[in-house]
Amino acid sequence: MRKGFSLIISKQVTKVSVCVVAFCLCSLGYAQEFPVYEHEPIVVTATRVPTTFSQVGRSIVVITRAEIETAHVQSVQELLQYASGVDLRQRGAYGTQADVTIRGGTFEQTLILIDGIKMNDPQAGHHNLDLPLQLDDVERIEILKGHGSRLYGPNAFGGVINIITRSGKRKIISLNSSLGEFGLFDTGLLLSYFWRDFRHYLSISGKRSKGYRHNTDFGIYHGYYRLVAKLSSGECEISIGYIDKKFGANSFYSNLFQNQREHTKSRFFRAGLNLVNNRILFSPRVYWRRHVDDFILDYEVPEWYHNHHETDVYGFEFQSTFDLRWGVSTFGGEIGNEIIRSSNLGDHSRTRGGFFFEHQFQPVANLVFTLGANAYCYSDWGWSVWPGVDLSFLFAENLRAHGSVGRSFRVPTYTELYYDSPANKGNPQLKP
Repeated sequence: MRKGFSLIISKQVTKVSVCVVAFCLCSLGYAQEFPVYEHEPIVVTATRVPTTFSQVGRSIVVITRAEIETAHVQSVQELLQYASGVDLRQRGAYGTQADVTIRGGTFEQTLILIDGIKMNDPQAGHHNLDLPLQLDDVERIEILKGHGSRLYGPNAFGGVINIITRSGKRKIISLNSSLGEFGLFDTGLLLSYFWRDFRHYLSISGKRSKGYRHNTDFGIYHGYYRLVAKLSSGECEISIGYIDKKFGANSFYSNLFQNQREHTKSRFFRAGLNLVNNRILFSPRVYWRRHVDDFILDYEVPEWYHNHHETDVYGFEFQSTFDLRWGVSTFGGEIGNEIIRSSNLGDHSRTRGGFFFEHQFQPVANLVFTLGANAYCYSDWGWSVWPGVDLSFLFAENLRAHGSVGRSFRVPTYTELYYDSPANKGNPQLKP
């Protein structure tokens, strides 16, 4: 199921393409691609055990690369409107800022992942979609509806959005630019290349506009690189991303202030291995994300109310999957830290970590059971356990019944805990 969507820009904005250069280095005499075999899609978000779509015991939507290429949208954020049960609230065009919710939850209750790595911002959920990605960088998007703390721990309350990025399986060079009204200029470069056992993917883009009304101008600049190297017993992956957004925030947070300005920057790094030994898959990963938010309530009087926030989230996680005679079991864990340095919220740090276990088996043909639990700890609140069970039965090729039960939680952001303004007060006594 897909629902309609619309691009939230003034009706006067008309995007006109002035230069499109896209060509593939593969030709009739040089037609090289990584071999591609068509199988039923493997869904990695709805369960820790890699599972075919027909066996998933959860409500999940997959937006494929083919659908992305035919969608008339301008950003990853707008693309999320394709999925039923997903609500996107935009406060600017071209992915300037947006909040996403699933099944009537809040934007704080939706977990955002890039290739399985948590991207939620501990300062405020408004920055969860400050992602160093453009549409060209996305291979597919998997959206899990409902509880997900059994799988991913905190903040997977209303659902999970996992963005799977492209990895250089084809040789492509693409350069595109476009112009529009109100000073709109959008340009991007994409390089996708493979050589022997190495796949490279690089994407760089920039877009700016004077805005269609007072103080709605924006400038967005992004870069993303992914390397996948084949090893004798698996593969190694490295990803680096950066995005810089500077924009007029007219009435973003209050209709009383039309001169709000905001400047955000986000950096992202991850490195991991996928090692296979007989019937065992072992995947360790490290990651780091830094987000900087500079906010001015009135740019004509910047000294009146000016907040600066900087957060760092880093950690290590691992997952081991065992193909056993009586099913497939997965065990893993993570440990990480969330740090904030803020002119308004103060300086704080909290350590988080946990362990999870999941087992999937088929007692009879077409019936799939998945059960598991996640024991998670925050240094501020201690340990809790979040169990869950999924059930799926395949009646026919296109007819499946499924159900699930589980517990989920989210943790308060630093804004909810410590924010201090004439209109709002945080509560440091909040708990998950």
